[in-house]
Amino acid sequence: MKKIVLLLVLFMGGNFAYSAPNSIATVDVKKVVKSSPAVKDLKVEQQDRMRELQNFVVNAKKEIDAEGDLDKRKLLEEKYTKQITQKAKAVEKNYARKSQAADRKITKTISNIAEAGNFGLVLSNKAVLYGGQDITDTVIEAGK
Repeated sequence: MKKIVLLLVLFMGGNFAYSAPNSIATVDVKKVVKSSPAVKDLKVEQQDRMRELQNFVVNAKKEIDAEGDLDKRKLLEEKYTKQITQKAKAVEKNYARKSQAADRKITKTISNIAEAGNFGLVLSNKAVLYGGQDITDTVIEAGK
């Protein structure tokens, strides 16, 4: 009886010892995000929208400064303040929406690779001192 219990314990202990390291993957999230085409496109789009907003502000300021009548100037300031606020909110909302979509895409890619590789756990490589299989390059290639 003792031999059976001993064999069972050895078998189970050996099984845990060999299965755990193979089921952990690591990802350099910063590198994946930096390499993501969706994130790159979003940055370019955001820069363009901010440039458009800045040009709008400059043109509005010129028009306000050119107005001689103080009452009309005040009305123009109020008008442009509302428009600028609306445009800025729209830019921010668009960026947040597309940023979340890019994040979901990256997360889904990591999840798919983890499932395909039979990884039970995926951690940021910053949180792991030793061990685990780095799947960063695989995630980057899959995201292209």
